[in-house]
Amino acid sequence: MQPRSRPKIACSIRGEGRTLLFTHGFAGSGRMWEKQVTRFQKDYQTIVWDLIGHGESEAPPEDTAYHVESCVRYMDETLSEAGAHEAVLIGFSLGGLLSLEYFLKHPLKVKALVLIGAGPGYATPASQREGNDMAEVYAREIERHGLRGLTSIPLLEGTGTESAGHKDHRGLVNVARHTLTREGFTIVRMLGSVAVPTLLIAGEHDTQLRRAAEFMHQRMTDSTLVVIPGAGHAATIDAPDACNEVIGEFLKKHEKLEG
Repeated sequence: MQPRSRPKIACSIRGEGRTLLFTHGFAGSGRMWEKQVTRFQKDYQTIVWDLIGHGESEAPPEDTAYHVESCVRYMDETLSEAGAHEAVLIGFSLGGLLSLEYFLKHPLKVKALVLIGAGPGYATPASQREGNDMAEVYAREIERHGLRGLTSIPLLEGTGTESAGHKDHRGLVNVARHTLTREGFTIVRMLGSVAVPTLLIAGEHDTQLRRAAEFMHQRMTDSTLVVIPGAGHAATIDAPDACNEVIGEFLKKHEKLEG
């Protein structure tokens, strides 16, 4: 089914200056970034948005509204409406993957990338099948139990799902089926061509995504990898001050290099 019209995408804009676009992960919302926005709105224009089917954004029934290409379009429209022609993209988990997808589509609009607890998708057909099967398990759990189904997904523990403010669990079902599932290996294959400074942040205890960050770091030409001690998957929630310090130093260094 084709979407009848553009869905409502919730976003919040604070501060002035160079633009930072914050994208949250699966089953979270823009609320997870509050401590980052408080820190960076003094020096930057911060844009926080809720992914389709999440938080205050609309949860339309059409499958195509949740496709990765649609999510990339929502990101671009959100930036355009804020008057931003370029931005540093800061993404957590699924939001990091979508930030990479955005770079693939609009490389000249991306000044730098900050990827937190994120990976590039799957590197082999077997791992992709396993991941897609797991996404369907997530969809069925949420379909069966509503928002309570999120508590049965270990990766979401401590990622802010309980305070995300979702309006309709059916949107998350569609995200699991049509955004989380992957086809092809485009992102993995293009890592070597990411030509912007990239900060990779992983929690010490987030074993799977720490390995994904190491995988990306080995293939990117201008990346910095930082492991946050004591943190899990959502390092920005577990250790916000440490993450803010690392992000702040990266942004300052990037600006100096630009002159």
